Amino acid sequence: MQNPDYQDLKKRTQPDESESPIPLQNSMIIELSKKYAKTPAQILLRHLIQCGFNVIPKSTNEIRIKENFDVFDFELSDDEMQKLNNVPQKSRTFWLNFLAIHPEDPFKDERKDH
Repeated sequence: MQNPDYQDLKKRTQPDESESPIPLQNSMIIELSKKYAKTPAQILLRHLIQCGFNVIPKSTNEIRIKENFDVFDFELSDDEMQKLNNVPQKSRTFWLNFLAIHPEDPFKDERKDH
């Protein structure tokens, strides 16, 4: 038998999966992956690279490591980039909801929008 406070803390610190869209399952990203014969992850990596981000993907899977480097043989169009920039997303995966009651909650301004 667990302490009820522990259950409450556990619930408040876990990510809310229901609100978090999964980019790898987005229909537009899947469509682009078929168009370019790439994985959804490769489309997202290419998008970040074209946005000017220094991307450091993490994987221990040898196949995925190779796939992560195979993003320089295609380029997304300006229209595709614009569409990807507007894919619905949640800014945070972990909101650390237990901080919501703290007077120095670092996310209080962002919480007002959610």
